[in-house]
Amino acid sequence: MTFGENALRQIDYLRRKKKNIEEELKNMPEGSLWTKRIRGTSYYYARNHGKTESLAGKDDLLDQYQKKKKLEAQLKIIQKDLPLIETMLEHYI
Repeated sequence: MTFGENALRQIDYLRRKKKNIEEELKNMPEGSLWTKRIRGTSYYYARNHGKTESLAGKDDLLDQYQKKKKLEAQLKIIQKDLPLIETMLEHYI
């Protein structure tokens, strides 16, 4: 497999991954997750439209916010890498 073919496959993969992540994020709860540590214990809260909600005892909601945070981090990396690979492909092939 040549460099160009490999780069094209990588671009295609990243575009599909980006689309899948964006679709999955649409089904996630609004707001953001933040953690407060008090005496070594972590407490989780959700912030949404200026309101703060404790996630104590809401394990499935906490899991959704944690997954959302990971997906957003992945999306950020893809959005950074995809234009770089496309530019590299344009200039070197």
